[in-house]
Amino acid sequence: MRKLLIVALLLVAGIAESSAQGHIDALMQRELHYPSSKRDVVLRSAVKRDPDTGEIVKRVTELNVRDDKALSQEFVSAFLADCESADTWSCDDKNGKSTDYILVWQNPKRIYSLKRFDDAIIVNIQVIYSQDENTNPKTE
Repeated sequence: MRKLLIVALLLVAGIAESSAQGHIDALMQRELHYPSSKRDVVLRSAVKRDPDTGEIVKRVTELNVRDDKALSQEFVSAFLADCESADTWSCDDKNGKSTDYILVWQNPKRIYSLKRFDDAIIVNIQVIYSQDENTNPKTE
């Protein structure tokens, strides 16, 4: 019975970890594939690969949306819902002119940021699968 309970707890922990940033990811996927906003939308995406193996080292996705307050509020709600599972997070209100949200998970390293203005949002997602030794030199 005790082993069954431990296995169940490990499964729940694994599922919780795999969906740690689930609200943001689900909303981002929806907007990438079935955009709800027909207004000014800009999407940028980049992938960095290891030149020797071809494996993805880093993936960056950015979504800029103007004039869609409903979508802006959806992203803010998603960030607030996912901040509970982040390893670290911050929210910085810049005198009511803009608000910055940053959420960080460590394994793999994922950095999610949202910059909200009156009429626009910028969502940036970085996933770092392995550290590049050239960009992160070790100090002795």
